[in-house]
Amino acid sequence: MVEWTLSKLPPGENVVFLWHKDKGVTSEDQNQAYRGRVELKDAQMTDRNVSVKLKNVSIDDSGTYKCKVVKTTGEPPEPVSTIIMTVTHSDTAGIEGKTRNTAERTTNMASGLGLLLLAACCLCFS
Repeated sequence: MVEWTLSKLPPGENVVFLWHKDKGVTSEDQNQAYRGRVELKDAQMTDRNVSVKLKNVSIDDSGTYKCKVVKTTGEPPEPVSTIIMTVTHSDTAGIEGKTRNTAERTTNMASGLGLLLLAACCLCFS
């Protein structure tokens, strides 16, 4: 199982992405605001990479995202990644109304417009 959550959302409503080994991507426990907006960076999970892409990013998407993975059935989920993202409106280069997204990790910073990659470690499942 792979689960991405957003800590500012209440428990039970904080899941932004969920993948099960047997079911694949599922939206049954996913927060309604994130349905259709979050997908795996690599749908085949080549090298077991569980990074996700967040589309149509808005200021409301700011917060702390956490990725947890269950590697072995019956084991508790293990945290593998925490990303703090701040979204602000910017008029950089004279273009008003554009959204600038910044994801910050311990040593990495990424930015883009309208799409953000939440990167997680490559993992092995059994």
